Amino acid sequence: MTLLERIVNAAAGLRAEVSVAFADATIIEHRDQGVPARWVGRGVSDELGLARRVSPQHAAADMRLARQLDARSPILGGLLRSGDVSERVATVVVRECQHMCDELARRVDTDLAHQLVGLGVGKAESAARRLAIELDEAGFLERHARAAEQRSVTIRPVADGMVRITGLVPMRDGVAAYGTLDRAAREARSNGDERALDQLRADMFVDLLSGRRDRPGVHIEFDITIPAESLLGTGTEPGVITGYGPIPAAWAREFLDTITNQPDASTGVGSGVEVWVRRLLTDPADDTVCAVDQHRRRFHPHAARWIRARDANVCRMPVCDTDHGLELDHVDPYRRSGDSAVANGQLACASYNQIKELPGWTVTKRSTSGHPNSPTLTITTPTGRTYTTPPPPVFGPGTRRR
Repeated sequence: MTLLERIVNAAAGLRAEVSVAFADATIIEHRDQGVPARWVGRGVSDELGLARRVSPQHAAADMRLARQLDARSPILGGLLRSGDVSERVATVVVRECQHMCDELARRVDTDLAHQLVGLGVGKAESAARRLAIELDEAGFLERHARAAEQRSVTIRPVADGMVRITGLVPMRDGVAAYGTLDRAAREARSNGDERALDQLRADMFVDLLSGRRDRPGVHIEFDITIPAESLLGTGTEPGVITGYGPIPAAWAREFLDTITNQPDASTGVGSGVEVWVRRLLTDPADDTVCAVDQHRRRFHPHAARWIRARDANVCRMPVCDTDHGLELDHVDPYRRSGDSAVANGQLACASYNQIKELPGWTVTKRSTSGHPNSPTLTITTPTGRTYTTPPPPVFGPGTRRR
């Protein structure tokens, strides 16, 4: 399976290279034939689509990716041709850099490309977005302002008599809306409602929009991780919102300022929102978490806070992109080890948490020098393959200093 995947990746890289060569040759041929300038290069996507048995639109999109890899991301293109990254990874990285000038896009390619090997699509996208924000925050904010004008709600039919309602909204509004639904659904579950969380969120979503249910009280928790300098306004390094990913430092400051200065709904004065600040002490060499303030948040044990911070709120399965609903899990099962120390904890999606209990799957930990509470994990599958997963840098994939 590993070999087949590398072949698929390499074939996609070679297809991109051949497509660019074909397009360039067609352009030269058109010019030699005296084709009017506005028609030079026309028909390339159509012919490639016919050869590949895909639509011209699909072929044109792949051609745009191929051009970007050839001109602005040659290292990433080389990794694709060697089979080390997938076409989906290449696509999301290029997409996050599409608003940047050629020089900055090549810097992303130089700084990030080799860190993408072994990352899943979601983690690669997050890493590329973070670096793009770092290098061109003004461009990212301008791009977001244009995107916000495209906000919309759409509906389309799906199978079995269902429809999908989709809202395209700014990040802050979307995270707040989902947080309201999620909290209300979890409270209903804790009060004995037997519906699944997904069912509860869907039912409450419809009830709220149709007027069958009053809007619940808003009690939402956001976890924003941001360098101290950026929080205080003396730095520009991006922050991270759990469940969304990297955001510009200016966004984080504006967001915190907005929620702390909004009036209380009941009194009309003051702030109706509690803001907690917790220091994460990181190793300056590789940005792994060394210590977390001992102060406890309500109902959250210190060890759980440490593990979530140390694992950067991502699943420790190397290619898993799940960043919500993660479970605190024992690396060595508690029934065998009785060990609930930080070093024996990990964040795991429900799937990873379950499959590691199946026959043939094992997860072992190895302490890293100077970081006894941040072990590197080795996952062994039933076929005997092993995969290592070091603790991620606190600001997410692709941000570890080299």
